[in-house]
Amino acid sequence: ERRVNGADSKRSLHPKSILDLAMVEEFLNSRGKKEIHARTLYKWLFRRNKGGTSTARDNAWTPQDLPEGLSIDLRAALVAEFALTTSKVIERSDSTNGGFKLVVQ
Repeated sequence: ERRVNGADSKRSLHPKSILDLAMVEEFLNSRGKKEIHARTLYKWLFRRNKGGTSTARDNAWTPQDLPEGLSIDLRAALVAEFALTTSKVIERSDSTNGGFKLVVQ
């Protein structure tokens, strides 16, 4: 759970976003792991998407996809708890002038 826009209301995300560094660090700390593992994970993540070639199917990942510098147990837990993306396009409207609008969830 985390605060939303600083308010007292809380929400629980599942899967959590791997891009939320605070969540990743909290996850690592709760398992007795050092936060340095987040750096290893982020280096892999951003090298993986170098050149902007990611696709929608890239959200599917397995423990074997993650860096070998992380234990297999930690990799499996990360995959179970986090997603590469937590948003999806649920509607697209094209306009006559060539633009478009997306409804994102």
